[in-house]
Amino acid sequence: MPLRPLSGIVSIFDNPAPKPKPFRFFNMWADHPDFIPTIERRWRLNVEGTPQFRLCRKLKALKSSLKAFNNLHYSHISVRAKERTLPCKMHRHTLNLILEM
Repeated sequence: MPLRPLSGIVSIFDNPAPKPKPFRFFNMWADHPDFIPTIERRWRLNVEGTPQFRLCRKLKALKSSLKAFNNLHYSHISVRAKERTLPCKMHRHTLNLILEM
């Protein structure tokens, strides 16, 4: 079907680049024993400039540290949960086999 002159603009080019996801703070981080040391390590960063500039730089550095912290301790939760429940299921299966004898 040919395009009419008054039809809407159609893009046949690549999709626009995805926008970065906003940073989100998760309360569960605060319960982790490595959380405070991670914050302190980044906050000690020595930055030259105005107080506002120093604050922005420290927050930016903290953001990358918290993202890495999240990936290290909280990524792939569903896989970790399955790995931890597998031994329990194996014990239950073994117990059922013993009880069936």
